[in-house]
Amino acid sequence: MSARAADLQTIYQAVRAGFGRALLPIAIAARDATLAPLPTPEAPSRELWLLVERRVRQIRRVSLTLGWVEAVVRDAFPPAKANTGEILSGVR
Repeated sequence: MSARAADLQTIYQAVRAGFGRALLPIAIAARDATLAPLPTPEAPSRELWLLVERRVRQIRRVSLTLGWVEAVVRDAFPPAKANTGEILSGVR
């Protein structure tokens, strides 16, 4: 049996329910002790975009928030690890 889902939450819940394996971001999967990482070939890379209208970006509170988000993402996903992921199984 195979299944497809368009959103990460559905994929995550399917793996937790034991429907099989899925490629999940480590930041999400690491929080769930019921998931087990499996050895994988190199995971596909993903891009993260943060789009903000130019006029809105110039508002101080928005600019500060954008700087904070950029710093958090940079710290959480350093360039050397940016393209890593794990396939996880819902069975431990």
